[in-house]
Amino acid sequence: MPELTDLSYVRALCEKKYDFALSKGFGQNFIINPGIPQKIVDVSGVDKRYGVIEIGPGIGVLTRELAKRAAKVVSIEVDERLPPLLAETMAGVDNFKLVMQDVLKVDLRALIEEEFPGMPVAVCANLPYYITSPIVMKLLGDRLPIRNLTVMVQKEAADRLAAAPGTRASSAISCAVSYYATSKMMFTAAPGSFYPAPKVTSAVVRMDIRPTPPCRSASVVRIHPRPPNKKNPNLFPIGEGFGFFVFFGYKNEGSRGRRKTPIPCHRP
Repeated sequence: MPELTDLSYVRALCEKKYDFALSKGFGQNFIINPGIPQKIVDVSGVDKRYGVIEIGPGIGVLTRELAKRAAKVVSIEVDERLPPLLAETMAGVDNFKLVMQDVLKVDLRALIEEEFPGMPVAVCANLPYYITSPIVMKLLGDRLPIRNLTVMVQKEAADRLAAAPGTRASSAISCAVSYYATSKMMFTAAPGSFYPAPKVTSAVVRMDIRPTPPCRSASVVRIHPRPPNKKNPNLFPIGEGFGFFVFFGYKNEGSRGRRKTPIPCHRP
């Protein structure tokens, strides 16, 4: 099997053999830097104990590296044109399974129970830039039995995913991520590392899931796709970003409970 990061092979496979045109609608940018898949798996901490969920395998560049290191890899793909290509590029890889579904609609908890019984589970993905936040917030907000997420995203998004709340780079999603996980930017990747080359630098962020959220037990944290009813006295919007809102609960202060203070999410 030729290297899946060999641009001439990728073009021949996609354009000539399968008449496959990369879709801007699906945010498809395939990795062609041979060092990147190895680095992603290295920083993910995945080994032979792990089951791995991959989101958007493309033609299998990262998938093959994951399959070398993990016990099992389940890749979730929404593009119906890709199975024939993956059947060729992943031929002979017995610990790989392709699931054709929208990751935002699939029951990931049921998938984990069925595919990875008794295994620690990690998520690794080269995420489409346009849908980074909804995917990350679904993975975190559903409180799935996973150890960590390691994702390649646009550098600007990575800065916010990895930012500590209250810092200059932070946003609403920084607070939300911090509530569910500890995050760290691992490395960056130049536009030339992908085909077609995006106009921006990319970066890999690892998020380690917290066993329990760090906020006080009296607080409530909710992630909404839109603001709730403004008349609701129990929610306080701290910001809007990436298409959703983050809200924190109140605690009452004073003998009559008239003062209300928003309880922030914070790192311990």
